[in-house]
Amino acid sequence: MTDTTTIQQAVLLVGGLGTRLRPLTYALPKALIPVANLPLIAYEIIPLARAGVKQIIFAMGYKADLLREHLGDGSDYGTEFVYVEEHERLDTAGAISNVADHLDGPFFCCNGDMIYDVDLGAFAQDHLRREALVTYCLRRTDDISHFGLIQWQDDGRVTAFKEKVAVDETGRNTVNSGFYLMSPEVLDYIPPGVPYSNETQLFPDLLGRGLPLYAHVPQRDGYWADVGRFDTYLQANGEVLEGKISWFEPTRPRSDCRASAAPSRTRWISSRRSPSALAAPSAPAFPSGREHASVTRRSSRTASSGRTASSARRPA
Repeated sequence: MTDTTTIQQAVLLVGGLGTRLRPLTYALPKALIPVANLPLIAYEIIPLARAGVKQIIFAMGYKADLLREHLGDGSDYGTEFVYVEEHERLDTAGAISNVADHLDGPFFCCNGDMIYDVDLGAFAQDHLRREALVTYCLRRTDDISHFGLIQWQDDGRVTAFKEKVAVDETGRNTVNSGFYLMSPEVLDYIPPGVPYSNETQLFPDLLGRGLPLYAHVPQRDGYWADVGRFDTYLQANGEVLEGKISWFEPTRPRSDCRASAAPSRTRWISSRRSPSALAAPSAPAFPSGREHASVTRRSSRTASSGRTASSARRPA
C-alpha cells in the first residue's frame, strides 16, 4: 500500500437510524451490526488504521453511547477515536460541520454503512497532487440507476452529479461510493448547526462555484458494498466469508487477519445468535464490563453551534 502519512484524520458518518435494517437496528446502531462476526464499522476502521490514519472522528447521533462503549478510545485499533454527538439530525454535510473543531488538515470521509477494499495511498496521492477541495472515490457498475452518477473529464475534473439516471452518455458508469477525501476549506461552504446534505446541497453548490472537485477511480476494482439493506447485508456477509476483501482471511483466526489493527480481547457479537439476540445490547456476546475513556473535547465554538464533543449521525 502506498504512503498516506499526510492524511492523518478521518470522519465516519455513523449517526443514521438504520431504518432499512430494522429490527436489527432497534437496539443497536447500524455501525455495530455484525458482518462475518465483526461490527460493520470495523471494515472502515481497520483499513484506515492500517493506512496510518492517526485519528478517527465519529459523527454520531443514534445510540451514541453504545458506540462509545463498544469501540473505546481507539488504542486497540492503533489509532485515536474522537466522538462527536449531534442532538438533532444534521444530515451528511451538517454532521461534517459539527466535527469542524477537531479537523486540522485533509481528511477521509466515509458514510458509515460501507465495506470497501481500495488503495488509500493512491486515493490520497491523487487528492494532494491535484490540490482538490473534494476528491470522490468512484466505483464502476453496470446498473447506475440506483446510485448517484458522477461524470468527469479526462483530467479527472468533475463535471456533473446526476441522481439515479438510467444511462451515462459518457459510458464510464462511475457512481458515488460515499467515500471522499476533503480539504478543510470545504467547511467554509457548509452552514453550521443546520441540516445540510452532501449529495443534494453541498456538492452541487461546490460544482456551481467552479471549485476543484476531482474523481478518483481505483486502478484495481476492489470490493465495495453498501450494507444498508437486508439484501446487501446478507450478500456482504457471504462475500466477506468468501474472501473478497484482501485483508480479511476467514480461514485464519481474526487476530491474524486484522494484522494488529483491531481489538484482540473484545468478544464480538456471535452471528449464530437469533436476530433478537443480535439486536439486544444485553445479549451475553455483546462486549460488557469494559470501561473506556472517551475522547471528549470542547472548544469555544461548541456552545454557539450546539455541538457536544462525544458523538453524531448519518444515512439511514
